[in-house]
Amino acid sequence: MLPGLPAHDLYCIPSKKSYCTLEGCEDVEANVFILLGQRTDNLFLARCDNKPCDVYDINLVQSGEFTSFETKEPHGMLFRTSNLDQSFIEVVTLGTESFVSNGYCYRK
Repeated sequence: MLPGLPAHDLYCIPSKKSYCTLEGCEDVEANVFILLGQRTDNLFLARCDNKPCDVYDINLVQSGEFTSFETKEPHGMLFRTSNLDQSFIEVVTLGTESFVSNGYCYRK
């Protein structure tokens, strides 16, 4: 585990990231990674880059072969993994613009 990161069970590394507006989408640098874990009685999702991580309390929602990680308070983001191959998609909205990332999650 890297120093300063929250203790976690899964880490998710994007292989592709797009920035989308009303005019379309373009590829951008995939510089945010995701940590998933538990602290005390709460599950969390941490979005991390070269600054400190932003940590959100989450609920898990299972639907068939997919698990969605939903923030307990609305933050305009969706994070979902496949239970078959641990691939993921993350969508983060900023007004009417969005970032869409895809990649894979790994156990520590």
